[in-house]
Amino acid sequence: MKAQNPGQFPPDCVYTYSAATSNTSLHFHIKKYHLEEFLAEAECQGWVVQIDSVRVMFSVGYNYATLHKVLSHPNVSIHLLPPAPPPRPNDELPAFSSPCPPPLGAGLPPFSISTLHCYLVRFIV
Repeated sequence: MKAQNPGQFPPDCVYTYSAATSNTSLHFHIKKYHLEEFLAEAECQGWVVQIDSVRVMFSVGYNYATLHKVLSHPNVSIHLLPPAPPPRPNDELPAFSSPCPPPLGAGLPPFSISTLHCYLVRFIV
């Protein structure tokens, strides 16, 4: 990809990936160099976004459309954004903003040693 369009790649952006490469460096790389492209693809594919700074922006009212619009302005980064605009009726929520899972204790029986043993056996087996 870089050989086809070398002008689009900053000279300080040199990454070599192998089977042993962790995801941590990918998060930083995507956030720094490909955030808008990643967000467009995440919206299209329905991916759950795991980048913390993006999740924070979604939680304060941004969605894919409003985030893309504000990030397209010069000198704006994911860490320095204006307040989120009010949502429009047809705005879709990002994948992680789906209803919260039930609390951890929801639907569990009252605690007893025998119940604990049953759950442990079910978990192990």
